[in-house]
Amino acid sequence: MSWIKNSVLTTFLTMATIFTTDLVGYIFKDKLAVIIPGYGLAIDDFSRGYPIGHFQNDSEIGFDITPKFKTTTSTKPREYETYEVWGNGYGCFDDEWSEDEIIGGIYLAGDSFTWGYTKYDKKFGTLLEKTTGKKVYACGVTHTGQGHQFQKFKRLYENGLKPSVVVVNVTPNDPDNDYFFPHTAIIDGFMVESVERCGDFETGDFSYRKLSYENLVSEISERQNHPTWKSLLRQYSLTANVIANVTHSMRHKINKRSNRPIEQSSCVRSVYADLSAIGSAYPNSKYSAYPYSEYTEKNRNFISGWIAHAKLNNYLLIFSFIPSIDVSSNNLLKFVNQFIIKNGGVAHSFDDFCGIKCRGENKVYFQFDAHFNESGNKLYAQYLKKLIESK
Repeated sequence: MSWIKNSVLTTFLTMATIFTTDLVGYIFKDKLAVIIPGYGLAIDDFSRGYPIGHFQNDSEIGFDITPKFKTTTSTKPREYETYEVWGNGYGCFDDEWSEDEIIGGIYLAGDSFTWGYTKYDKKFGTLLEKTTGKKVYACGVTHTGQGHQFQKFKRLYENGLKPSVVVVNVTPNDPDNDYFFPHTAIIDGFMVESVERCGDFETGDFSYRKLSYENLVSEISERQNHPTWKSLLRQYSLTANVIANVTHSMRHKINKRSNRPIEQSSCVRSVYADLSAIGSAYPNSKYSAYPYSEYTEKNRNFISGWIAHAKLNNYLLIFSFIPSIDVSSNNLLKFVNQFIIKNGGVAHSFDDFCGIKCRGENKVYFQFDAHFNESGNKLYAQYLKKLIESK
């Protein structure tokens, strides 16, 4: 019976080791998450990683930054240190502006690149203000395209904010946000995606639906009260996360060979349908579906509307392209550039200031995240300063 005794002892020691590893690991989960992205976060990450309460519902544009609300974030990105996040009285992640400061400055619109992902004093908007000596209104809102950004700007403009220069920071996934605009709901302070899309827009079987607020409330309540084992293991077990990361490549190959889909369903809860592929099937092609595709129509209308608004109100409008770390998606930007120029607008790209080689040498993106790190923000601020002064 000694083998039974040995088996029991081995099982006990194994379980004790796993328990101790998971317990110690959870204490240092924020540091370990740099190496193992996803560890410490539930699969059902209701807030999409953003600070609870930082955003509020908006009947016109879906959601926006909560004015005069301060919090912190340590999950955007996970590999970065904790930093303070807030909304000023105008609903922008920026310092407060006095009444005599809201005329004649530089307005920055954009998505997550403009919103944050670094400490406030390291954001390119803050750096731009220091180096130019001009007031900068940093009003980027993560998870948005030109539709949300233009509507937010017009509200602020009508409420007295009158910049002399407006910089719209454009990224390749903006047409995705615009196609589904308005989207996303805020439930109990959590940012919850409201769009469920199915199929592939390139194959013609594409469809989507927007879930009602009531359905989303019910769904979040159910998922909070009944989390899955898989979600609990990713959140609390270092051992499970290590095993999942080590076996990821092998599991992917097995699924591929057995023709089993990686996703459990062809429908996903996300607005990112990879519309950047509408640029062209070939990187060096001179042709694109962007100027006439139904999927990019809203994006084009928002851009042309903003150009018309700038001309009518006599402020300088500059569309500035931020290239993705995924160079294959950047092909779309040249066609957006052509559209802007054709419609009488002004467009420039960070790529002309710091190309692929420059971005690689300066390591402008986070290691495990596609956004600018502190180095990227510093370089982008230098580029904007040079660009604005040239105008």
